[in-house]
Amino acid sequence: SVTWNSHNPVWGDIIGQGDSDTINGWKTVDATNAVQEWVNGRPNYGILFESDERPDQGNQRVYHSREQANKPYLVVDYTVYEDNCAPWANIGDLNAWSPATFTVSWSGEDCGSGGNPPSGIDHYDVQRSENNSDWHDWKMHTTDTSAAFGGNNNVTYWFRVRAVDKAGNIGVYSTSKSTRVDTVPPTATITPLPEYTQSSSFLVSWSGSDTQSGVASYEVQFREAGGSWGTRTYPASQTSDWATGAEDGKTYEFRVRAIDNAGNYSAWSQTSTTKVQDPFSTIRPFSSPIVNGSSFQVNWVGYTTTTITQFDIKYRVAGGAWTDWQSFPGTTTFATFDAATEIPGWDPNGTALIEFEVRAIDQTPPPESFTGIPEAGIVADPGGNMEVQAYFPIIFQTGQ
Repeated sequence: SVTWNSHNPVWGDIIGQGDSDTINGWKTVDATNAVQEWVNGRPNYGILFESDERPDQGNQRVYHSREQANKPYLVVDYTVYEDNCAPWANIGDLNAWSPATFTVSWSGEDCGSGGNPPSGIDHYDVQRSENNSDWHDWKMHTTDTSAAFGGNNNVTYWFRVRAVDKAGNIGVYSTSKSTRVDTVPPTATITPLPEYTQSSSFLVSWSGSDTQSGVASYEVQFREAGGSWGTRTYPASQTSDWATGAEDGKTYEFRVRAIDNAGNYSAWSQTSTTKVQDPFSTIRPFSSPIVNGSSFQVNWVGYTTTTITQFDIKYRVAGGAWTDWQSFPGTTTFATFDAATEIPGWDPNGTALIEFEVRAIDQTPPPESFTGIPEAGIVADPGGNMEVQAYFPIIFQTGQ
């Protein structure tokens, strides 16, 4: 047997739904959507009432009717409004250039007539055209107000829309709006920086190009080597900026990418790196830790981003006070030190440890600073008081 609880017919789309309480008496629900479908000529089969009808749970649905006139029936209460005013619709503004996938939006408004309220927009019809050719249906009979569109490179797409209200009035198609698709990303390059710089401020520059929509902006990233990237955005018209606050001894990295007017991003450019380095110099290690005499050759080396103009060298004896030795031209990297003439009260039969430190001066102030830490030393033993039994190798290890 077929009962309300066991019969499950195949129903169409749900036009509208709502809830009602379980108190006896007349029930009122909003059936506007269902009635509108009838007016529009769309067939449907009325309204279905559903409830929990499990007898074992004490639930059942009962329609009381002892007289024919009181049998259950559906009453539709409605008011007729006259609406002869067609709605209008517009396509939302589009950018001159768009990426491969972009959003098209539209909106509309209905109008009433004879002092009656408007019936309201029922749906929209949206059409498209490629390169201003024939129109083609795209989104028809839709209640949406936006949709994603996928286009091909260098093609101009046009869109127009019309609205249809609930009274069946059809608006005219709107003014069309267009956008051109650019799927090719731009390119960007950062100008290489010098390996070293002495300044705490230096200019970073970059460039980019885009053959279609053009470059709209740049994103420049910067960091201290090994740190996290920071980002600044610049308009297409600006292709350089000053990096400030750089610290001596630190390495800085920069890279750039371009964004075109369609919203396409280039890949990040190669990284440009520079190290802030004041003039640097050091005394080279002596080939032998002991010399049997009072004179010996001192060698040094210097590094700078410009040109070293002068080396200043100091020495000390047996860990004593530092004494100026000489200043040498920037092209000179060795000289002979004669303890007998340089050190007051030198004992030609004695033995002494002599240590050295050098500083470089280049064309850009400030000069390298003396640290007071010896960079190399040698034992002068003119009297032959020391006898070397063996040499032990010196092993340098970094990273600890």
